[in-house]
Amino acid sequence: MIDARSNSLSIGSHHSKPYIVIVCMITVTAFLVNTLSCNLAWADRAPSELTSVGSDRAVSPVSPGLFKELKARTFALPQSLGMVKDAWSAHPGAATVIQIQDAHCNYGAQKKIADIIAYVNDNYGISSINLEGGVGKYDLTVFTDIVDKRIREKTADHFVKEGLINGAEYFAINNPDKAILWGIEDPELYIENLKVYRNSLLHKEEVDQSLKSLSYVLTNLKIKIYSKELLDFDMKYSRFKADNMGINDYFAYLLDQAKAKSIDMKPYDNIALLNRAQQAEGTIDFNRANNERDELIDILQRKMSKNAMEELVIKTVEFKKENISQKEFYNYLMEKAAELKIDLSSLPELSKYIGYISLYEAMDKTKVMDEKDILEFKIKDAIIE
Repeated sequence: MIDARSNSLSIGSHHSKPYIVIVCMITVTAFLVNTLSCNLAWADRAPSELTSVGSDRAVSPVSPGLFKELKARTFALPQSLGMVKDAWSAHPGAATVIQIQDAHCNYGAQKKIADIIAYVNDNYGISSINLEGGVGKYDLTVFTDIVDKRIREKTADHFVKEGLINGAEYFAINNPDKAILWGIEDPELYIENLKVYRNSLLHKEEVDQSLKSLSYVLTNLKIKIYSKELLDFDMKYSRFKADNMGINDYFAYLLDQAKAKSIDMKPYDNIALLNRAQQAEGTIDFNRANNERDELIDILQRKMSKNAMEELVIKTVEFKKENISQKEFYNYLMEKAAELKIDLSSLPELSKYIGYISLYEAMDKTKVMDEKDILEFKIKDAIIE
């Protein structure tokens, strides 16, 4: 088997031999935190969460072996794992492939991928995993022969950190009975592409030096040509790109500039939602909201019928397993409170927290950075005029 580190993988919904024909496709992006130079650090994580519902509260085990039906159009991930960016289906009943996009050799992304695979395996029974950078069947016995599971996990984790195995391999090593790995590369094409890449590295130092010289010249030209306002904008833009300026501060700066330049903000709904969510986050007492959430659940348990209590148990388990979103769970609590005519005026922090969650989930996080790019161009254009 030829093996190299991959940038994406696909998970098939069949349990038989690996297959090539793709008739349904779901594209998933694993969440990264502090790994990409222009990473949307705030929006790419789940919003600040309250602590888990206490173990002494409504919790019940879920029967094992009951898998959900996988449908491309309705497939979703817990927000802590990633987001579904696109989905396409040929016809009902067609085979389905989930494509996971990730960052090459990035430890955090690879661990998220392992978590995503665990999620689809537990919930949909998917075990067929097709990988880039490999050919044919994988032999992981050098790892799986380690009998002590704790030592095996620590060993695999070390190799993930070193970039020598990926998230799918990490999952398969620790769950050999749940995963079938298959490399889908054409060996000749892969080796040819690898040679081109390696040959390009021979000129890396020369190219780096040329780029450094060009950057120096351009910086000096900007100082001489740019207005003070444009130079200030360019400096803040560069600081943000270099991770030397926080996203809260940078977006606040962009919004201030947009207001000063009378730029219509209607096309930038997601930036506006992000800003509102950031502001709301700073007003919430999360410890108090957590206590108020537990207080509301206690009141519901005392007033609910037996059937309603069973539904609460199911919702609570689904929430703890991250199978439903925070918004869905808290909206459910609010609906039940309204049905039972429970006065929520004594739970102000919980109400604020639910509003904050609603803002966060209403935002299309995949479009925030696109809106940022367009807004930057508009501001720069207005400054130049």
